[in-house]
Amino acid sequence: MSFAIRSMAADEIGLALDWAAAEGWNPGIADAACFYAADPGAFLVATLDEAPIGCISATDYGAAFGFIGFYLMRPAFRGKGYGMALWRAAMARLQGRVIGLDGVVAQQANYRKSGFTLLHRNIRFGAAAPLMPALPGPQPIEATAQHFQQIAAFDRRFFPSARDAFLRQWLTAPGHVALALMGAGGVQALGVLRPCREGSKIGPLFAETPEAARGVFAACLPGRRQVRFFWMYLNRILTRLRWRRKPAWRPPLKPRACMPGPRRTCPWRKSTASPASNWAETHHGCTVRCSFSIAKPSRRAIATAAA
Repeated sequence: MSFAIRSMAADEIGLALDWAAAEGWNPGIADAACFYAADPGAFLVATLDEAPIGCISATDYGAAFGFIGFYLMRPAFRGKGYGMALWRAAMARLQGRVIGLDGVVAQQANYRKSGFTLLHRNIRFGAAAPLMPALPGPQPIEATAQHFQQIAAFDRRFFPSARDAFLRQWLTAPGHVALALMGAGGVQALGVLRPCREGSKIGPLFAETPEAARGVFAACLPGRRQVRFFWMYLNRILTRLRWRRKPAWRPPLKPRACMPGPRRTCPWRKSTASPASNWAETHHGCTVRCSFSIAKPSRRAIATAAA
């Protein structure tokens, strides 16, 4: 039997999303185009006699940072070494970079064996979209091309590397609601809500203050009361968003794991960040997720702002 690993073509990435949906990860309707824009060679597929049996994403965000996700093997081919070969191919593609990992909580010990370090846990909630009145003061506006450079600079404060190609697609994809709150100093908050196989998810939600985050959050929701909605927080900022604790909001499913990136300084005391990696937000409502990172060959400990 002939085993091979190659990059997926644009029209094949939907297969990885279908597999993810079958695992309960609930990808977004327009995710395939957004992911391909981020790095056309990121998705790798393992084939046996040319039939796909597994996939993984290894996104190259430049010389300093990469991100791994969508690590999936079809059940009949697990435990036979094919998955490990796929894993090694992904790691080799991002060699020399700080690597972020989106994985499974139960596999934490295996991630550590590969040199990854746990950074923090994230908690995801799911419920019918809450009724939130618009807050007083300036209102969020549509995040359009007119403000793209400001938005990209704001996103860069929270994400470990520039990702302009991904952002352009993410902000304008069909069905996505992208909002920015502008202030005297530029962008004060950014949020994107997207339709998924089940309900909708928001990510990113980056903001200078909890008040700015509330404003964008509330503006994303009108007209979506009947839509199930998923939302994820870093545990270190839960206490900053007191409005999160609503009786209907429950962590819906089993744990997963995800990861931010390289060493960055994030002003946590004044900032609110919902992690928004293009891979991390594809998972279906998790109770707890863990963040991992692998550094360059020095294997130094690292900290990050958000995935």
